[in-house]
Amino acid sequence: MTRPLLKIAFPVEHVTSSLLALCGDANVGVFLDFFAPGSGKIRKALEDLACVKTPLTIRVFRGDAAAFNEIIACAARIEGLYLPAEEASPERVVLMREAGIRFGLIVESLAGAKLARRLAGGLPPVARGKETGGFNGRLATLVVFQVLQKNLAPGASFLLEGGLDIPGAGAAVTAGASGVVFGAAAWGMLVPSGQGSPANSRTFQQIRAHETLRLADERGYGLRFFARPKPDLAALRRLISGKPISTWLGLLPSGTMLLGQDVGFAHANMDKYSEFGTFFAEARRTIEEAAVSAVPANIQSRPDINESSVRMPLSEVCNNRAGLSEATTSTSSGLHNSVSLHNSFSVLPTSRTSSYKAVVTAFLNSFDGRPALRFPIIQGPMAGISDRPEFLKAVLDAGALPVAAFASLSPDACKAMLEKCDNLGVSPGIGIIGFDVMSELVERQLTVLEGRPRPPLVLVAAPKPALVARLVDRGYRVMA
Repeated sequence: MTRPLLKIAFPVEHVTSSLLALCGDANVGVFLDFFAPGSGKIRKALEDLACVKTPLTIRVFRGDAAAFNEIIACAARIEGLYLPAEEASPERVVLMREAGIRFGLIVESLAGAKLARRLAGGLPPVARGKETGGFNGRLATLVVFQVLQKNLAPGASFLLEGGLDIPGAGAAVTAGASGVVFGAAAWGMLVPSGQGSPANSRTFQQIRAHETLRLADERGYGLRFFARPKPDLAALRRLISGKPISTWLGLLPSGTMLLGQDVGFAHANMDKYSEFGTFFAEARRTIEEAAVSAVPANIQSRPDINESSVRMPLSEVCNNRAGLSEATTSTSSGLHNSVSLHNSFSVLPTSRTSSYKAVVTAFLNSFDGRPALRFPIIQGPMAGISDRPEFLKAVLDAGALPVAAFASLSPDACKAMLEKCDNLGVSPGIGIIGFDVMSELVERQLTVLEGRPRPPLVLVAAPKPALVARLVDRGYRVMA
């Protein structure tokens, strides 16, 4: 069994020689991230780290021709180079090979996954979700994971990055990743060691995942960051409109930090792990144990795995319409997820697998004028995927109930999506996000539904009781 890889990524501004030494002591590989580096920045950063004798692995996002020329000029100091697949032009590939630079691709899209299969640069590709800090693509981590895994050659290595803590890292390796890349979730452990990182600020220690903000262009590619006080997102969107993504950093407020949503794990990790090395010792133990039980590529050919062996006991319907209620889903490990079905019926915990069909079937049957569905399946909203009317039509044609992801779309974009759905004969459920930071946008999104036929349901991610109550009062059937 190949030992799974463990990496950590830092914006290069926060990297020092002592930090690299600390990571080396913890047996953790480091990625030095450059975001739209200006002229001379790559050369200067490498000169500042000249006392580090081992070659460095760098990642460059939205680098221009001058930045790439600096990379080639500094080839002797570079052990490896990662570029977003969309930025790995044939000309750049030739130059990297001629300079003897090992390279890998950062995969953020289907096109990037297909390129990663064709193009071998000596380093495993990284599936990088839009939960990450800095520049990122339109796909969420779990989606880009599946896209890359499906398109690589069987058994090919790849890393996963985006929104990961230690349990998530273990799950990624169990599902087939060859390793993981940590971000801000691990930065907090640098405080006791005295390292210069954003984790040293008191503000960092208080940041929660939902406080990170993301700007995106019309394709869904964007930039995730944190700023306090919270900037006016509408004003920022107007400011960046029509401008290249590579220029966006210069338009953000002073004091902005490029943080991913995994920063939400940082505070708890600081409380739980006293030192940087302790955190990564636990991370390594977790992913190495996960590698032993990793899902093989040929899982479908295994006779011991069938439908009944992977079912999860859920909940059954009780004939109770008393209002808000909750059903608890238990896994064999004792973890719990809560699902609430509102304004239709209550559910109670049970261990019978078949009861899931009862829950969903009863919920679907309670709709007036519901679409004819072949299966008791509600498709979960997925930003960047189920905001496409063609996808929603495919879900309906396959016999399930589609749910359109409003996510962080503007009201105009939501309206345009629903109008396209009307033309395709699709009446989807609506998926919204319940974070407080999204409340103003959600209220504007809901105005799009006024004057339209009621959607089959409104599915709320990260629900808040007040939001659910408002939706129920307005007559919507709510799943949260």
